Amino acid sequence: MHITDDQGRTRISQLQLFSERTGKPHADLTPPEFSPALRYLWRWYDELSSQRRGLEPLGHTEIDAWARLTQRHPARWEVSVLRRMDRHELNAVAEHQNQLIPKGKPNDRHRAARR
Repeated sequence: MHITDDQGRTRISQLQLFSERTGKPHADLTPPEFSPALRYLWRWYDELSSQRRGLEPLGHTEIDAWARLTQRHPARWEVSVLRRMDRHELNAVAEHQNQLIPKGKPNDRHRAARR
């Protein structure tokens, strides 16, 4: 949600703009339903992903730095869940970007790479 596109816009800002224009909250702005006992993982992931730059997956280094700075001590399974959430978000972003690129036309990034 906090990953920027080629024009510097985040998905969350686009969805918020949609909601303002239509007067209805976009379904993607509603966090998934979690067991109350696991909601903290969503908050942790939101903290981590909001600091992301670009489309790089969250690695152990970033998670370790976040844990030390926030004085949190995630268990191994919690780190695994955070990384899985990250993979799902990055896959969704890639899918969304693929839908925005007209078929049969390379995007500017691919053109620049070929030069």
